[in-house]
Amino acid sequence: MTEPTQIVALIGCITGIASLIGLIYAIGFKLGAVATKVETLWTIYVLHPLQELISQGYVRMESPYMLTSKGEEILPEDLKIKIREIVRSKKFRKIAKKDSIEDVVPLMLDKVGMDRLGEVASKAEMNTANIAIVASLYALNRFKEKEEKNAKMDV
Repeated sequence: MTEPTQIVALIGCITGIASLIGLIYAIGFKLGAVATKVETLWTIYVLHPLQELISQGYVRMESPYMLTSKGEEILPEDLKIKIREIVRSKKFRKIAKKDSIEDVVPLMLDKVGMDRLGEVASKAEMNTANIAIVASLYALNRFKEKEEKNAKMDV
């Protein structure tokens, strides 16, 4: 026959295991919710504006996306100068080597500033997300041109 202490210990073990399973499930559920939120934000702030820019003729859908001359025209010259300065930075070169716009957009927002991008957006009658993408593509295009020029010089 089992003693009462063994029964209590067994109940404690079962309760502990159930708590551990519940904790693992809760953490997994929360991480899944965060991933869903990030994906939703990505869709709202990058994919939809990219599709809008493509339909308006500011961006060409290639691999990767390319800014058209129409897209370059909406950026004022002082902003282009600022972006070219950013392209020369080590941080940008490190990010740009991945050739992914999702890494460049936050850097543009940080280095250029939401206020400045908002000013340009209002003059172009666009939203700030669209201008941030245009500025990011302009930066990526300048980076690629610079890389191609350096590669030709090495040959």
